[in-house]
Amino acid sequence: MAYDSSMTRIVGGAGALPGAWPWIVSIQHPWVPDLGHWCGGSLISTQWVLTAAHCFDKFDNISLLYVVLGATQLTQPGHGAQMRSVKQVVIH
Repeated sequence: MAYDSSMTRIVGGAGALPGAWPWIVSIQHPWVPDLGHWCGGSLISTQWVLTAAHCFDKFDNISLLYVVLGATQLTQPGHGAQMRSVKQVVIH
C-alpha cells in the first residue's frame, strides 16, 4: 500500500525544519505496513530512547526493530537521518 497523504491525522500543523526536533525518534519494524513505524520515542542520552512500555510488552524478537533519528518525514528521511538497531529493552 502506498503512502496516502489524505489519510494523515494532523490538522493545521506545520512541517518540521531539519534539525528542529533532534530528540524525536521513530521505532520501526519491517513488517508494519507502509512506513514501518511501530512507536515513537524520545532520545534521552546518546544510547537510550524512552518510549511507552506497551511498545514492547508483547515483543519477543527485538533484533527486527530499528530506530530512525533525524528524519523530518518518514517517507523521505533525508541525508541527515540515521538508523540504529535496538540492542536492549528495559521495561520497568
